[in-house]
Amino acid sequence: MIISFAWTTDALLAGRKKVTRRDWANKTAVKFREGMVHLAYNQLPRVRASKRVGYIRIARPPYPERTRDIPDEDFEREGFKYMEERGILIQKKTPRQFFEDWRQSDQILFVVRFDLVFRCDRCSTWTTVPAFGPYHDKRLCPLCWVDWSSHADANATRAEASSASWEELYAEFCATERKEAMSWGAYA
Repeated sequence: MIISFAWTTDALLAGRKKVTRRDWANKTAVKFREGMVHLAYNQLPRVRASKRVGYIRIARPPYPERTRDIPDEDFEREGFKYMEERGILIQKKTPRQFFEDWRQSDQILFVVRFDLVFRCDRCSTWTTVPAFGPYHDKRLCPLCWVDWSSHADANATRAEASSASWEELYAEFCATERKEAMSWGAYA
């Protein structure tokens, strides 16, 4: 399923948007279960210029809440603080004005709490780990990151002594299988 973030795409991609409120029917809300991963778009897909900007994983099942009961800390979680810091307006209002007007509207909306997630380049599990590397476009889950660290350390002299680039070493690493011995149980 798809959720669009037309006003708050920048805050989402910066990792500052963690919640959204939607005017959904009950039958729509029940489709978004905890742990499920959904597509995040910058606009509704029926809009010509829309595009997928990432994936979100539902942190807890959506629940109804009156807008007058929105907690103060959700100003940040909705991405409005990020937008306020950059002077971005929402419907010609400051984010603070929009938020306060929203609270006064006293609607009942579904609250969707989520995390921005990415697929691990190596094992394809979903991860919230930020990108790394020279171009900040590589992503590994925590277990693969431990493997990559030892792989990179072991191959540091090889990379310096040969023409192997960082990208080539990374591609070689991703082609190998994750070691089953690298489990959290081994560290207990």
